[in-house]
Amino acid sequence: SFLPSRERWGITDVRDGRVLLAGVPEGSIYPWGGSKLLRDFAVCDPLFRLYLVLPVIPDDLTALVHEPDITDVDYFLVPPAEDEDDGVSFRVMCLARCKTKLVLFVFSRGAGQWRTVAFDSGSELYWASRRYYWRRCFCRAFFPENRLLMLDIDRMKFSVVNLPIEPWPEEYEMTFVEAAKGSLGMFTIFDDFDEKQGGVVFHLWYGILRKDGDSANLWQANAMISLPLSYRHYRIMGVAGGYLLLQDSSA
Repeated sequence: SFLPSRERWGITDVRDGRVLLAGVPEGSIYPWGGSKLLRDFAVCDPLFRLYLVLPVIPDDLTALVHEPDITDVDYFLVPPAEDEDDGVSFRVMCLARCKTKLVLFVFSRGAGQWRTVAFDSGSELYWASRRYYWRRCFCRAFFPENRLLMLDIDRMKFSVVNLPIEPWPEEYEMTFVEAAKGSLGMFTIFDDFDEKQGGVVFHLWYGILRKDGDSANLWQANAMISLPLSYRHYRIMGVAGGYLLLQDSSA
C-alpha cells in the first residue's frame, strides 16, 4: 500500500529483508516467465515501509542484447560489495540468457548506476538447476556441457567448473550447499538397475569440490546413500538447518 502504484509491480526476489519488484509489462499479469528484458525496478523494505525506484536500464546497455535472442531473464537481489556494506546498500542483478552468451546487468545503490558483465558461452546453454549462493558467489548448473557456472559478486567475473562425470542424473536433480570448512558441496539423485532388487533403485550422491595439486577443481565423493524402495521417484526440495528435504514425486 506504500508503493506509488502497486498494480504495476510484481515480486521477483526477496533477500535480507528487502523485496525486489519489477514493472509488469503492459498486457501481462506477472513480471517473470518471459523472454523480454524488463527495465523498471524498485526495491522496498516492508518493515520500514520504504521503497526506492531504480533508474531505468539505459538504452546503450540494453543494446548489448538482441531481444529475439533472449531465452529467459533472471532478476534477483545481491549483497553489496564488501567495501560498500554500510547496512543499507544492495545490488540488483538481471541475468539475460541468450543463444550464445549471458549478459548480466548490475545496479549498485552505492554507485547509483547500471553496468554490464558478459559471458560468451559459445553455444546455447540450458539451466540444469536453480540459482544458489555460496561464499559470495552465485552458482548454477547448466547442460549439455555438464558444468557449473559461477559468478564472483566481488570481482564480477564468471567462471565454470566441471560437474562430476559419474553419476549424472538424467533429470538433473541436484542442489549445492556450503560444506565443512566453507567448501562447496553437491547433492544429486541418480537411479540404477539392481538385479537383486529386481528393479530400479535410487541413490543420493554427495561430493565436495576440492583443489588438486595443480590447483584444478575436482569433485571428491563423500557419501553414497541408497534411498528407500517404497518411493518410485525422488525430487530435491531444498536444504535448511542441516537437513536435505526430499519429496516423492511419483504421484
